Amino acid sequence: MQSIIFAIVIGYLLGSINPAFILGEILRGVDIRKKGTQNAGAMNAFKTLGFFPGIVTLFYDLGKGVFAMLIVYWSFYGSLQHFETNILFLIPAYIAGLSAIVGHNWPFYLKFKGGKGAATTSGLLLFLMTLLSIKTAPNVWPIFIVVCIIELLIFIIFKDLSILGFSAAPLLLLLTIKYCPFSILRIFLIIVISIIIWLSLLRLTEIKHKKIEIKFWRKILRLAAIIFLIFYFFFSKTQTLLFAGIVLCIILIPEIVRLTAPKAILSKFWQRIFFKKNEEKMKISAITWFLISTFLIILLFEKNIAIAAILIMLFGDLAAGIFGRLFGKHVLVKETGKTLEGSIAFFWACLVSSLVLTYFININIYLLLIASLFAALAELYSCEIDDNLTVGIIAALAMTAFRNFI
Repeated sequence: MQSIIFAIVIGYLLGSINPAFILGEILRGVDIRKKGTQNAGAMNAFKTLGFFPGIVTLFYDLGKGVFAMLIVYWSFYGSLQHFETNILFLIPAYIAGLSAIVGHNWPFYLKFKGGKGAATTSGLLLFLMTLLSIKTAPNVWPIFIVVCIIELLIFIIFKDLSILGFSAAPLLLLLTIKYCPFSILRIFLIIVISIIIWLSLLRLTEIKHKKIEIKFWRKILRLAAIIFLIFYFFFSKTQTLLFAGIVLCIILIPEIVRLTAPKAILSKFWQRIFFKKNEEKMKISAITWFLISTFLIILLFEKNIAIAAILIMLFGDLAAGIFGRLFGKHVLVKETGKTLEGSIAFFWACLVSSLVLTYFININIYLLLIASLFAALAELYSCEIDDNLTVGIIAALAMTAFRNFI
């Protein structure tokens, strides 16, 4: 019991040290909690106090949870020798890490009004995932390196730790469940990742954006196409093709009528039912292109590749549409208005969602990485041809072409 109390006190005290507040008072004579975003964290320190206070705050906030764990471990073992092995079983060290997050968010001397905990939690996650990669699951190390590089790019572009945490957390949760054996480390990783997801969602709900028309219900409705994947899991290729073909005909026949008789009552009815965009009034709709692509993918490619490609189409478009409109600033293709932020969201959603498949089907994780990259490029540069047709087919072609080399 004494060890637990010691861990709580050490973690809380280290966590409550807030460089953003201290440097704000010393260098500028201001309370950072009343400036900028009114958050005593690293990002507000950068915006309000400048680069040097911001970088000091960032590094300390990232490391305070790790420092607490190391101090508690050293107190028990007298040195850091064999740390990577013994830390798997030392519960007080994990409690110290969590206490540092509490101290960062609710420091007693600031009337319990501190930061949001994103940096401290992210630092703990980075540290623990490194332990997992090196000691417990060395085969995940290359994947972890790729994740870190991409996350660094996401942070540079979005400049928001909530986006960073939100994008990394689902993938790291999948890696933890898949590769980390049941232990205190696994339990603690899941707790830390859950905290990051919660903090990121809170942050995203606080962001105030311009009035941007995003038809979320149209995006979510398209996820109903996941029924093709479920169907393919339990039935043969021929039966799935028949099912997909019937659905395609149900959509395609009224679509032809709509295009040939635009003034008909059916045209207006069809537009309301399928939520047509204005630019789709005299063109084949996105949902029709998507169904055509789904049918061709099932017809031309082997089962596992087809399932992965369809899943990539589903979640990539959803992420690009939402994040591109909310955060898009750097336009890459003027003709379509597609942005760097939207493309990154597309790639990341493709990768994370397709990795879920590794729990159900036998498909190489690096093959999914390549497919996600090619799909993101196809979505970005499909100007003349609708990307709902090209993305999935190109992803499937990429997996087919590279599978013999990986």
